[in-house]
Amino acid sequence: MERKQFFVSRLGVKLISITTAALIVVLAGLTYVTATILEQDLIGSCARNTYNMAEVVKNSTRYSMRLNLKKDVNPILRNIRDNDGIQVVRIYDKQGVVRFSADSTELGHEVGIESQLCQPCHNPDIPIEEISIDDRTLIDEETKELIVLNPIFNEPACYEAECHAHDESSSLLGVLEVRTPKEKIDEIVQANVQTVIVNAIIGALALAALSSFLIYSRINRPLRKIKRGIEEYSAGNLKHRVNVRVTDELSDVARQLNAMAEKLESADEEIREWNRTLNRRVEEKTEELKSLYDQVVQVEKLASLGKLSATVAHELNNPLAGILNFSKLVRRRLVKMQKEDEFEKMIGHLTLIAEESDRCGRIVKDLLTFSRRGAEEFADENLVEIAEKSALLVDHHLEMNRQTLEKKFATDEAIVNCDAQKIQQALLSLMINAIEAMDEGGALHIEIETSDGKAVVRVRDEGHGIPEKDLPNIFEPFYTTKESTNGAGLGLSVVYGIIQNHNGKVEVEKTSSEGTTFTITLPLAENENERNA
Repeated sequence: MERKQFFVSRLGVKLISITTAALIVVLAGLTYVTATILEQDLIGSCARNTYNMAEVVKNSTRYSMRLNLKKDVNPILRNIRDNDGIQVVRIYDKQGVVRFSADSTELGHEVGIESQLCQPCHNPDIPIEEISIDDRTLIDEETKELIVLNPIFNEPACYEAECHAHDESSSLLGVLEVRTPKEKIDEIVQANVQTVIVNAIIGALALAALSSFLIYSRINRPLRKIKRGIEEYSAGNLKHRVNVRVTDELSDVARQLNAMAEKLESADEEIREWNRTLNRRVEEKTEELKSLYDQVVQVEKLASLGKLSATVAHELNNPLAGILNFSKLVRRRLVKMQKEDEFEKMIGHLTLIAEESDRCGRIVKDLLTFSRRGAEEFADENLVEIAEKSALLVDHHLEMNRQTLEKKFATDEAIVNCDAQKIQQALLSLMINAIEAMDEGGALHIEIETSDGKAVVRVRDEGHGIPEKDLPNIFEPFYTTKESTNGAGLGLSVVYGIIQNHNGKVEVEKTSSEGTTFTITLPLAENENERNA
């Protein structure tokens, strides 16, 4: 029973789903990586711009600081904040106290050295001169601000100034802090992320559609053809062929399936042919065995009947002879004694008794002939000559019935090892039966030929044929289709016994409303001698 296959369980659907999911995961990862890298690049770029701006601030205040004009620094910082989009700009001294700021309220505020803002410059493991711009860039997540720290080093112009505010031993004078809003960076990143996501979705859908098409055309459709081919082979249709046009492993599978189907079809046809041959030979052998069995049964019947016939014939022969002789004697005396036909009726009865006794005598004689083989003398004889002699003996019967004899001998010599008298008796019996089976004006046909080491004699009449129901019984003793006064039904039985004794075969070759053909087959003398040697 074929299991119902749901849509989601199909291989093509699974491959498309897996491929689409993999594409989504990959594109999501690429989107995340792209957004992260973009955010870092934007922060780095903004940090460098802010750092450059801090350098501008530092250079703008350098002159006022060198002249110790501290009151001019705050207005400069305020002017830079208002015009350049900077939220916070302030200067710390090295103790973390706000000395200058664009917002005057911040002046004097102190930032602890342990705070996150001071860690980059106060890291004992890295000298402040070696700190990179990225290390001096911070992001305040609470205020969403980008913080850039620009250290102010003690330059010769500072410690050589007339104010002598700083000595030469101090390397760091303070730190310039510049804060810019991070919202623009977030907006740029978000806009780019949205663009990347939209492009990723479009790309994923396009790749999914392309993958679906390729999977359907290159995998799913060939697999369906292969599956259909397997189903056809399972159903017994070995003539089906799988037609896959792709040039990959699936085409190799299809070619192998087609090759397998061709071999299976050839083997199946060979097996079928063997079965047909075997059935035919079994039928032939069955017919042969049936024929042999029928012959064995017939031989057994004839053997049993022969013994019974010999006993009955001996017991009936003498009484019948006495009845025949006395009836003839009484008839002769009555013929001499009668005057004016006074005993004519009695003489007729005696004549009938004599004729019937004579007929019974012939029946007994046939029984004796049937039951007693006698001293058979086998010799190499020419079957054609025996047939010629038999034809001469029935010539008078043919003339009486206004019938003709047609002979067709394919050879002048057919030597068989036989008892010539017995074979002549068998031929005469068949010829007389043929004459009696025909109406006046018919023709008796006798044919002789040799084939495959055997001599074949055909006796054919132009009578009305033998009924189909009588064919199985014609060689049985006392079975006859003639009128009750024309025979006792022993002729064909005697013929059968003679031919069987000569290792031959007698049979009805064909019968119809146009006549009957009897065939006698005897082994030729040279083959018989080789078989006996």
